[in-house]
Amino acid sequence: MNPLIIVAAISFFVGMFGYVLVYFWLRPVGGYLKVKRRVAKDLSTGLRYTEETSESSQQALIALRPVWKQHAAAVTKVYEEQLPDWYKLTLTRRGESPMDAAKHLLALANIHNPLHAAKRMAAIKACFKLK
Repeated sequence: MNPLIIVAAISFFVGMFGYVLVYFWLRPVGGYLKVKRRVAKDLSTGLRYTEETSESSQQALIALRPVWKQHAAAVTKVYEEQLPDWYKLTLTRRGESPMDAAKHLLALANIHNPLHAAKRMAAIKACFKLK
């Protein structure tokens, strides 16, 4: 058999395996981690606003309401539609619960009291195991 054919077959199978690995494992997990980082960033911003009592901080919290809804939708979509089952099991083993975090994010979008918002934000951080 020609060595060129053997090398071509090996490179085909390596490429096929790489495609499956990237498309079905790395991209979904990376997407989940990206959404989680965005939520963590906005949570730190929101917690800063809940500590302040000025009128501008209250307006900033109101401006974040659509962002919480978008995050809840993004977390739900990534978890339900894109993440592989083995990573969902890994999240469960770690104690992370993204679906509970999405419920808290939706509730956070409708809260008017900054103290209640701070409690919801703490619950979201606990669901995502954020520091």
